[in-house]
Amino acid sequence: MNRGLLLLPMMSLLLTACASASARKDPWLGRDKIVHFCASGLIAGVATAAAHIQDRNDSETFMIAMGMTLSTGAAKEAYDGYVRNSWSWKDRM
Repeated sequence: MNRGLLLLPMMSLLLTACASASARKDPWLGRDKIVHFCASGLIAGVATAAAHIQDRNDSETFMIAMGMTLSTGAAKEAYDGYVRNSWSWKDRM
């Protein structure tokens, strides 16, 4: 599958969802965003290394790393939204 075809609908969904973002104080470069970026990089790196150890090809490695990173991020955001009541659309950008 062409990666561009997969990324286009995902980016469209993310960008259109931002129209309903709240106006609460939520800076684009706040500490929370840096933590999200670093955690996502760490998860993607570990998932990529694990896939390479299992002799996966580049396409499978990409999908495994992307799936692990997105599912972990989605679970964290669901926790933030429903348990901590601190949902932020900017965390997904």
